[in-house]
Amino acid sequence: MKHKSWAIVLAGGEGTRMKRFVTSQFGTARPKQYCVFTGTRSMLQHGLDRISRVVDSDRIVTVIGKGHWRYLLESSVGRLPGRIIEQPDSRGTAGALFSALSCILAIDPDAIVLVTPSDHFVYPETDFVDQLGLMLRAANEFPDRLVLLGAKGESPGTDYGWIEPGPRVKPGLHRVLGFREKPSAPEAKSFLDRGFLLNTMLLASKASALWCVGKALLPAFTERFGAVVDTLRAAYRGNTAYKAPAHGIAWPQVYADIASADLSRDMLQGAAGQALVLQMDPKLRWSDWGRPERVLESLLQLRKRETESKPEATLA
Repeated sequence: MKHKSWAIVLAGGEGTRMKRFVTSQFGTARPKQYCVFTGTRSMLQHGLDRISRVVDSDRIVTVIGKGHWRYLLESSVGRLPGRIIEQPDSRGTAGALFSALSCILAIDPDAIVLVTPSDHFVYPETDFVDQLGLMLRAANEFPDRLVLLGAKGESPGTDYGWIEPGPRVKPGLHRVLGFREKPSAPEAKSFLDRGFLLNTMLLASKASALWCVGKALLPAFTERFGAVVDTLRAAYRGNTAYKAPAHGIAWPQVYADIASADLSRDMLQGAAGQALVLQMDPKLRWSDWGRPERVLESLLQLRKRETESKPEATLA
């Protein structure tokens, strides 16, 4: 699978809710994905290193926000894998997704892509890498589906997205009946009691299948970024060597006049009928580090686990 897979790393967030906490911890404000909360690597670097174990390093496309280069260079350890796209403006996670997807499809129309955030916490690393491999294999087995990774909730969180699993397709893999975004407290408790899964926002699919979902639900994006695909295909002319994503592309013009859109809210919710969910191994610890209390809770759990058994642990 590794030779035919690609990865899209969404690293364009500004971390507004974490700004005060990050400033108090590091003396300066920066998006959390460029912060070193534990060990010697930033959250983004941990994620890139992990992804490189399931996808060839030159097939990783990381999308960063405007002006993020300085944070990226300051927080990187060694050579950064793959290619970097710096967005001229924020157009939500959908803008980041389609900028990377257009570059990949120009080179490899049959690509399978793994889409991952850059600011999540997970351990142990080896077991999590195994989950990524399962996602890619499922996407290859079900080429018309979007395969998501869902985590078992431990509490009725109201600022997470939830996935309602349906009939089993194969062990550990279920059809998706629906997505529920940021429910009320009573709704979240009901979701937890009924076995809904937390949406980790990790997904794998054929690049062409993901593009078709976008064409149906976000036609303005696929129309605009479709021109990028055409331009790059003409430039590559069958050369499979991966060149710089910005080659011949005026990104400010591509991004101009497109309204922001969210991958979860504006795409996944409308594509539930095409989605499958893989339940994350329950022995894994996962958290979306969108709030300071989650960071502190995860670090406390990590220190406790290391004290008890000194296992392998990492940031995702």
